[in-house]
Amino acid sequence: MKKIFGSILVMSVVLATSIMFLSGCSKEDSDSPTKAKEMTNPLVGSWRLAELKTESWLAYYDGREGKHGFESKKYGKSGGTWEYVYTFKSDGSYVNDYVDDDRVRTLSGSYSYTSGKLTISGETYDVEISDGKMEWSNEAERKEIGGMIQATYIKMEYATWYKL
Repeated sequence: MKKIFGSILVMSVVLATSIMFLSGCSKEDSDSPTKAKEMTNPLVGSWRLAELKTESWLAYYDGREGKHGFESKKYGKSGGTWEYVYTFKSDGSYVNDYVDDDRVRTLSGSYSYTSGKLTISGETYDVEISDGKMEWSNEAERKEIGGMIQATYIKMEYATWYKL
């Protein structure tokens, strides 16, 4: 009886050890650098534009203000396709699909994202991401000099995106 009990105990220990060893060698371990990169970059994935607000004005150097404008546009689906989508990849590249004249057009390039700052196409945006929603904002300023008129063109942009 002791021999049978001892054999069962030894087989149980060998079986338990085998199960622990095999479960520790899963395929996910080989993907962990990519998964870790995606975890540290919440931007990775596809995002659809929901709303874009733009405010711009021209400020003349003599203190006058002119050409002030505010525009707000909501984006949705056009012909069953989202009108404006960015897909950010973990390797620092992006694809931008957008609807123009009822055709889907695609742009691609590279981006960088660090500490809530997204730089894409030469512009840097302040980015906040929470619960599948991304808000970004950008303020651009450009000096305008034309003949005797000197002014500064200021553009502020706010966008709301949702993760697909």
